Amino acid sequence: MQRTPLRQGEIVWKSLKCVTLDVTGTLFAMRHRVGDVYASMVEWHGFDKPDPDVIHSSFKTSYKHVNRESPCVGGLAESTKEWWRKVVYRTFDTAGLNYSEPQRERIFSSIYSAYGSPKAYKLFDDVMPFLECAKNRGLKLGVISNESERYSEEILPGFGLSRFFEFVILAKDVLSEKPDRKIFEAAASAAGLAPEEILHIGDDYEKDCLGSLNAGFHSPVFLNRFRRKPEHDPQLGYIHFAEVRLARDLR
Repeated sequence: MQRTPLRQGEIVWKSLKCVTLDVTGTLFAMRHRVGDVYASMVEWHGFDKPDPDVIHSSFKTSYKHVNRESPCVGGLAESTKEWWRKVVYRTFDTAGLNYSEPQRERIFSSIYSAYGSPKAYKLFDDVMPFLECAKNRGLKLGVISNESERYSEEILPGFGLSRFFEFVILAKDVLSEKPDRKIFEAAASAAGLAPEEILHIGDDYEKDCLGSLNAGFHSPVFLNRFRRKPEHDPQLGYIHFAEVRLARDLR
């Protein structure tokens, strides 16, 4: 039977035993645009402030390039910090920013440190009530993210979210990135459940929705917080956790 990502109010909660969630764009978002943060860090270290728009554009292309060459945040081949150093250095280079090795290492260290703190992110208001309600319902909760251990060790604990999750599946650990089915299969294994008993919620149509569908998960929820209209299904709209009706259905 063909399944599609769910619209509001279509979830059959009685058939579910677990909910997995994406992180960035789903649980929280960056407080400031990457280009603005990088440019401010450069200025803070005593250099002329570069154009944030140029930095932001350079970051996006650099991130994609490094991830193609070394997926899963470097996997087992390099540390998370080494991987991000390559991204930041390439961002500087493609933006035409020429600093000495000691200079750009100092700037990089400040950037890397900043993104290791919850202060760099904003938790969405509907997240905590949703997680509380799901936990009270007896649902297992887990995370599936294309990121690294910084989320499980620093960001999620910093927001007080770790207590909700029974497992955190990270691309760097399982050497697989969404939408590849292997990362979803790792989550099902960690939950000890059949894929169809698990609902995935995320903000990326291809990586979260199509990825979990292809892995046999329950029809997922497309959490389109930023009102992006995916090319695959223009009818999909803007869904908050509250609109998933979990809290109302469980009262």
